[in-house]
Amino acid sequence: GTVDKGKANFAIKTRAQFHGRGIATVVVAAPSDMGAGLTRLRGSKEYATDFGNVIAYLRERFKSPVWVHGTSRGTISITLPVPKITESLSRPDGIILSSSVTVSDRRSKNAADNVLDADLQRILGPVLVIANSKDACHVTPASGAQRIAQALKQAKPVVVKIFDGPDDSAEGDPCGPTHHHGYPGIRKEVIDFMIEFMTQPRS
Repeated sequence: GTVDKGKANFAIKTRAQFHGRGIATVVVAAPSDMGAGLTRLRGSKEYATDFGNVIAYLRERFKSPVWVHGTSRGTISITLPVPKITESLSRPDGIILSSSVTVSDRRSKNAADNVLDADLQRILGPVLVIANSKDACHVTPASGAQRIAQALKQAKPVVVKIFDGPDDSAEGDPCGPTHHHGYPGIRKEVIDFMIEFMTQPRS
């Protein structure tokens, strides 16, 4: 389909690199019946049910493992619902979080939640947490990646990867996709690491 809002988002912009490596990608938009209230509903049972139904559908359609990747506020959209999903076919096979929101912006009612609000200790399976040491967004400090990893008590393996720079590639909003928040200049390196983590054999 066509992506309008958010098409410069790191997770959306890099789809072709996954396709070129034989990995199907699906972009999941915000639920149409939740709209602007998504921040308040992401942690609801209804949202978790929707999330699980999408995973189950994709598993049946592609007959392959289903991984979920969220970047920036998308990391909240993953970590809040996953602990609430009990059916194994509705849980993702693995999770990748990039530029995770670990600081709530209390100045905005639409940015009051963060990844550390989730019941992270109930998440199972492999989790990769990615950050950029130069990320200047006030709600996604690179130090938050390690805090997430420490809270993932049952997930295995948990890998934290901090990328660095480059200095001359960032422009615009520090919380936008063209700044270090969105990994400009090193996106291929980041994607390569993600794919290696996703496809490595596991017992």
